[in-house]
Parts: sequence; C-alpha cells; structure tokens
Amino acid sequence: MKKFLILVAFVMSLSCVTLSVKAQCVTIGIPEVVDKTRGLPLAVKSMLRNSFTDAVNSVRGYAAYDRTSDIDTVLDEHMFQQSGLVRESSIKQIKMTGVRYLLLSEASIYDGKLYVTAKIMNVETARVVATEDIIMYNHAMGIKQGCKALAQRLLGVVK
Repeated sequence: MKKFLILVAFVMSLSCVTLSVKAQCVTIGIPEVVDKTRGLPLAVKSMLRNSFTDAVNSVRGYAAYDRTSDIDTVLDEHMFQQSGLVRESSIKQIKMTGVRYLLLSEASIYDGKLYVTAKIMNVETARVVATEDIIMYNHAMGIKQGCKALAQRLLGVVK
C-alpha cells in the first residue's frame, strides 16, 4: 500500500513537468503535523498531512513532497535493490528533489472541531511568507475540504 501511495504522489508531482519551460514548478515539503497538546489521534494527523499533500499537488505549478513516513519506504526499497537480489541493470538511483518551501502545520482539537494553523516557510531563508488558520470539522470530508481551502489561501501568496 505504501508503495502505491508513493507511486501516486510521484505521478501527481509530474504535473509540473508538463508546464512550459518559462513557468517553474514551486516545490513544497509537507512534514508531519505538529500536535503540541498531544490530543490529536495519529489517524487525524495522517489525514491532515495527506490532505495538504493532495491540495498542493492539485494546484497547477506546485508539487508537494512528503518526506515523513514515505521516505523510509523509499530508502528500504533502495537498500533492497542494493542487496544483490536485484539484477544490476534494474537497480535505480535515488535522486530526490530539494524543496523551496515547507508547509508547516499545527493542529488541535477543541469542542469537537479541528483548529489548524499553517504557514509557508522559505527553506533557504527560513522566512515565513504566509500564515493562515482555519477551523474545520473533525471528519474525513471536513479535513479534506479544510486543508484544500487553507492550502489555496497559502499558495496564493507563494510564487
């Protein structure tokens, strides 16, 4: 299942390849959601991160990179390919893309709703270029819609 998710994320990130040479794809890393209150279920944190990734990838000219749990799977596959069990002609090299921005998010649950604050930070300068927050319903569709709205507002500032 993880390999399938990695493949889907990779294919979605290829949308930037179809852009003209003049238009550069803006790369955004999506790290794990911060839960300072430690009251957020792991499933909700995972849905938030995945929804942010989907939301960024759905906007033309942007590519999201999830470097949290999926990177371990990629590295495990690379180690397997280097084990001698794979034909040398089939071994792939790891070449990852550096991201220009990070979409950092913090979430907490209060009164049955999710309170999410997100910001876009320039990786090179550590400057926060945009900050937004949103209150969303604590269910799958609420999380998906809330992350999409939040990401679109944040990406409107990033060029």
